[in-house]
Amino acid sequence: MKRKKGSIEYVGALMLICLAGILMFFVISVKHVKLYQIKIKDSVDTSALSAAIIDMDTLMNDGGIVIDNPARSREIFEKTLRYSLNLDYDLSPKDRQLFGRIEIHDFIVYEVTDGRRLVRYDIGRDGGCTETSYDYDENPRTPDGKVIESATIYVDIGMYVTGFLGITRYEHVRTSVDVVKNSKVGEDDNR
Repeated sequence: MKRKKGSIEYVGALMLICLAGILMFFVISVKHVKLYQIKIKDSVDTSALSAAIIDMDTLMNDGGIVIDNPARSREIFEKTLRYSLNLDYDLSPKDRQLFGRIEIHDFIVYEVTDGRRLVRYDIGRDGGCTETSYDYDENPRTPDGKVIESATIYVDIGMYVTGFLGITRYEHVRTSVDVVKNSKVGEDDNR
């Protein structure tokens, strides 16, 4: 029986092509998941910023920066998040996504008042608000480590994310946005 020359090379080449295809599929799916992570983080940041509505009367009268209505801020956050990520009222995606229903674990508003006093508002899903205030010695920080300068909103959301080969894991997105006063109210900036 006569052997054909080069048949093993065909099998080797076919295996290399299949391996390259699998590797390319893996790289593309990882990039796709990374783009979703960036989109979700940007949406959470934008939603938290939209919820940071300050009380203009307090700002004008004594220069303090306080969130006007902490319970209302959560409503605004959820509404903006639903709009930016195309979510239903229960925070599940309206169309097929790589992530499942979003859960808001923490929505906390921090306010620095009277120089060395910190007020913390924990706002629940039902709009109920728990207020805690205490004096501090050093720079107060949010759970994600950001220094609280004046009025800060901290958000922690979580969701199941489906990645490569259908592997599902629970992911958290934590962010803080701070409303910072750049100069005193009424001061002219002559630059």
